[in-house]
Amino acid sequence: MIKDESYIDPEVVTVWRDDPETIRKFLMQAPLYKELSAEISYILEKKAMEANIEFSIISHRLKTLKSFIEKIYRNKCENPFKEVTDIAGVRIVYLYQSQFDMIKEIIYSEFQDIKEDDKHKAKEINRFGYDDVQYLVKLGPKSSGVRYDALKGLTCEIQVRTVLEDAWAIYSHHLSYKRESETPPQILRRLNRFKATFESMDEDYDRLRKEIESYRDELRYKQKDEKLFLEQPINFDSLKVYTESKFPDLGISERWQQRLLSDLNLNKYKYLRDIDNGVEAASEAVKAYKEKAPEFFKTGTANVTKALGFIDKDFRNKHPFSKQTLIAFRDLEHLLKENV
Repeated sequence: MIKDESYIDPEVVTVWRDDPETIRKFLMQAPLYKELSAEISYILEKKAMEANIEFSIISHRLKTLKSFIEKIYRNKCENPFKEVTDIAGVRIVYLYQSQFDMIKEIIYSEFQDIKEDDKHKAKEINRFGYDDVQYLVKLGPKSSGVRYDALKGLTCEIQVRTVLEDAWAIYSHHLSYKRESETPPQILRRLNRFKATFESMDEDYDRLRKEIESYRDELRYKQKDEKLFLEQPINFDSLKVYTESKFPDLGISERWQQRLLSDLNLNKYKYLRDIDNGVEAASEAVKAYKEKAPEFFKTGTANVTKALGFIDKDFRNKHPFSKQTLIAFRDLEHLLKENV
């Protein structure tokens, strides 16, 4: 029983008095909706990772009782559990516009009874609200078994937006103006310019990614001509491609590739051939150390880094090598080749 109504939202009090069964039903079904949102979030994250989709976060949430009641009160819902379709919600925030179709394909292959609402297609002049694509979905036939039986008929809303669309949504959510009609014209013009800037940045960011991929593809093509390839100037991408080509059976560590590059003296190592000369000069020493401690050579990055540690004392002093590796540099120095 509600004893002190002064601490409770008026909408909650009204619904509790007029339709207490709606509140009871929400509280009874809330655990199922929470489980549904978690399951759909898990499916999306798993499939996105398998497809190499680069995303910032995939989150899920259960609509609060307060928010649920506010919505049915505001919209005068006659059938709340059919009209309020976002009790369970999932949001995927991804990096590149060009990967949207891959996300859409996952949604249509994994779920059913899908309804799509693309806010990009309904743009209005002077509209500064956030854009995204929303889907209402139910679990598909792939989600079968006893654990899913109670979830099958429930609807979940999936919001799909880029990082910059998400950033704009956060900004616009905190603005005092919720509708364009409330906004002074001079403020509205500035808001529209800000929003256009976000949209332009989204497009530019995607183009930049494609340019980077094109450059990396060009580097890989140049590998066919070893001399031409080794004449490439050193940067993160060229050093990464070199490491991958030099040790094709090993992966690389993005983190340690970055540290490797930052510890290099780029006045001394200007071209890939300068790195390759060092790797070749230290090949026998690296081989001997690898036989003693193979656990230190699991990536191509580790092989290149330790080779340079053998032949370059300045690099050795700057890079955080372990004590064991520093001892190996000293003990195996006699295996280094000269004039490679």
